[in-house]
Amino acid sequence: MLELSLLLHDRPVACFGSQVRAGGVQQSPYLEALQKAEERAQLAGLGVWTRDPAAHAEAVREVQPVEAFDATTFMQMNGKGSEVQAVVEAVSNGGMLRATLLPDFQLATIVLCGVQAPSMGRRAAPSATTPTTDGPDAPSTAPGSVPPGPSAAAIAGTSNAEPFALEAKSLTESRALNRDVRLIVEGVDKYNNLFASVLVPPPAAANGAANGSGAKVEDESLAELLVKAGYAKCAEWSLNLMTSGAQRLRDLEKAAKQQRVGMWVNYVPPPTNQTKLSDSFTGKVIEVVSGDCLVVKDQSSGVERRLQLSSLRAPRMGTRDRAADPYATDAREFLRKRLIGREVAVKMEYNRKVAPAGELVATPGEERVLSFGNVEIVPEKGEEKQNVGELVVARGFASVIKHRGEEERSCIYDRLMEVENMARSAKRGIHSAKEPPANRINDMSAPGHAAKAKQYLPFFQRNGKMQGLVEFVLSGHRLKVTIPKEGVTIVFAPSGIKTPARAQAASMGKPAVQGEPYAEEALQFTRENALQRECDVSIDTMDRWACTQAQCVQVQ
Repeated sequence: MLELSLLLHDRPVACFGSQVRAGGVQQSPYLEALQKAEERAQLAGLGVWTRDPAAHAEAVREVQPVEAFDATTFMQMNGKGSEVQAVVEAVSNGGMLRATLLPDFQLATIVLCGVQAPSMGRRAAPSATTPTTDGPDAPSTAPGSVPPGPSAAAIAGTSNAEPFALEAKSLTESRALNRDVRLIVEGVDKYNNLFASVLVPPPAAANGAANGSGAKVEDESLAELLVKAGYAKCAEWSLNLMTSGAQRLRDLEKAAKQQRVGMWVNYVPPPTNQTKLSDSFTGKVIEVVSGDCLVVKDQSSGVERRLQLSSLRAPRMGTRDRAADPYATDAREFLRKRLIGREVAVKMEYNRKVAPAGELVATPGEERVLSFGNVEIVPEKGEEKQNVGELVVARGFASVIKHRGEEERSCIYDRLMEVENMARSAKRGIHSAKEPPANRINDMSAPGHAAKAKQYLPFFQRNGKMQGLVEFVLSGHRLKVTIPKEGVTIVFAPSGIKTPARAQAASMGKPAVQGEPYAEEALQFTRENALQRECDVSIDTMDRWACTQAQCVQVQ
């Protein structure tokens, strides 16, 4: 078939000046046609028959050996995400290639970014057995002949390749070997290996078939082909290097596991404490609990729903027994200014069971269930849609959780990783080496601080109207307010009004108190209209429980 191709299309001889080998025991039946093509090439001065010394010198290529390739230098010169043309020269396994980088003709080892293919292993040396020279089983060899070596099947049988390693290598060879490919440079590991996304031509384009529709055929990702066939799995640390396409690989791996193809033929899903969610709703932000936790009131049902931002972890807020983490207050204040009272679109993504607060291990049946979702601010006139997770990560007030392969994650996980890298490069927030700002607020609202709280009353009366922030709503008319100017948090009640009392559980020897009618409705009204909002207060007096009485309150 090769000789027929040379006869019908004698371009290698006639156009590029290949030389015809006339000697040898076996002669091609098309030798005469090849010799005529060679004569035409000599007369035309093509290829090796050129008479131009400059063309001869230009045709000599200086191919650099693979040992001379420095991936770190190459990465610095080209940059992350740059595109490089290459020709695949060899395939080590499904996820490792040896390619010639153009136009410098530099040999380099390329590792597929985002995936890990089964290893071919080290080929075991065939057992060298000395044949017997006597007896009826002695091999019959002609004098002076070389004993036959091991067959290809015998060598393959002695290799310790992992399951589906040969299939992965075969797929990579069929789609990339000796073909022009495009490399998207992604990164370099600590061993100076170059990681890249390899884009290969589709089978029709690779075989020279014409596209009848005339539309441009897009190249295909070699990593996606391997994962889709079940011949490779996702590698999280390598996925984090990718500029795009990481979530696509995760989805393909999940589909391959569900279909039980390739290496996943005996796949059994591991037990997990997560449950996937799919509901979406629109609501108003009532409270910002922390840098990664919100309370949103569903517009359709009127129910307040507490949710965590998917795949994010912000510094923890303080409790009575533990101080707040660095930047915890700053993260909450950052979101409070942007979200309180705003309409948001929420897409719930997954639930996760965690241990109760203060416990390391949860007893079965006593776990807390946290709901995680993706939150976007509904834009007002002239605004652009903003993702809350991206905002808090970009400011350096939250980090992205490094999920395991089986765990659910945010639908914009790749974007969050990209934003976190930018925040880390800019050394913002929790990524900064500077000393975190101190939170110097004295909480006088806790029990047992009545005497200390009364010491602030002269300053409050002398200052007149002050700016405050409603931190917590105790009842319809009792609020916990922080006065930033004085650095104090107090219990506050507007003068002249009283709402129905809430129910109280029995404690410290006191009996339980039944709630009055409309107490919860008053509480919800105050929460929705005053919680975490800035206000103007003018304090007149203070009762014996250190609850300040105000002449006027104006919530902004």
